[in-house]
Amino acid sequence: HDALEDAGLDPGTWAILDDDNATSTNGPNDPDQEDEYGRDLSHHKVTRRDERTRSRMAREAQRAEARCRLKRTDEEGWSSDEGESDELRYQAKEREILAAKGNTVMDDVVMEYRSLRTIKKRFEDWKFLFPATYKSAFVSISLPTVFTPLVRLQLFGWDPLQRPVLEGMDWHDVLFNYGIAPGANANLEDPDTDLVPNLVNKLVAQKAADI
Repeated sequence: HDALEDAGLDPGTWAILDDDNATSTNGPNDPDQEDEYGRDLSHHKVTRRDERTRSRMAREAQRAEARCRLKRTDEEGWSSDEGESDELRYQAKEREILAAKGNTVMDDVVMEYRSLRTIKKRFEDWKFLFPATYKSAFVSISLPTVFTPLVRLQLFGWDPLQRPVLEGMDWHDVLFNYGIAPGANANLEDPDTDLVPNLVNKLVAQKAADI
């Protein structure tokens, strides 16, 4: 082993060479290499040697990678905290760009059809003045589809991690009491009371899951 150390070989290599010497000294038919049933044990010994070799090489690769990463950190002054901060700034900038683009989506739409309050009033007037036709047209089922484009535009710049509460958002406050006549209490049997929950499941939950 002194000679091997002088040659620059690591202890893991010594073990491999020792195994090679042992294998060459004891042939496959050597009684010392057989179990009680006469089965050759040399194959299992070689397998264990190969496993040790692979494990050693994997550990050396991991150490080398760690050294390179540490060296790069020292040279560039970079840290994981700074990387995460850059990522957060990038995400914030992306949200600002999306919000700015979202403000121009409805530019060619007539004003009365790009306002949540205006559209809400039209459907509520229908419901209060002509409840029979409102019900027979299954308007309640279509409401989430009607309001989705406008709600989605308002969610462009929304970050659920920074603002997890929906109360106070314009779309939520406008549609929260949809279909409830002034001065009346909400009727839980009315399918219109599911409008906001349906929008949350369709848009808000999906956006939160994507993040």
